[in-house]
Amino acid sequence: EAPDLFCMPRNLRYSAFGLLQFPSNKWLEPTFDRTGGHRMDGVLILRGPGVRPGYRLDSANIVDLAPTILALMGVPIPSDMDGQVLENLLTDDFRASLKIITSPEAVTEHYKPTELSAEDEEAVLQRLRGLGYLG
Repeated sequence: EAPDLFCMPRNLRYSAFGLLQFPSNKWLEPTFDRTGGHRMDGVLILRGPGVRPGYRLDSANIVDLAPTILALMGVPIPSDMDGQVLENLLTDDFRASLKIITSPEAVTEHYKPTELSAEDEEAVLQRLRGLGYLG
């Protein structure tokens, strides 16, 4: 259902407006006083145990965040996970301790589902109902 062609204005200097925004009667206008928006480049700032202080990363991809976060949490990373650990950001000692899971069986063994008590399961369901996820 995604479009076959997606157009982006050069340097995002212009903005296409949707049905809920009425700043102009034109389809494409120069941007002004935006309170937020999306850009193709982002910012990644890390600090803490295992992170090399003062290191500047030249490039990364958003899919690299999940495996990097798992690594920083000390959680094994499935070998078929998209992205890669941003190892240059990590200290040598921390990098040496990384755990990569290489087989589906090992993933299943490590990430066994946690059994909830009936009371805990009901608490989760109540929270989901409160958030509007369940009727």
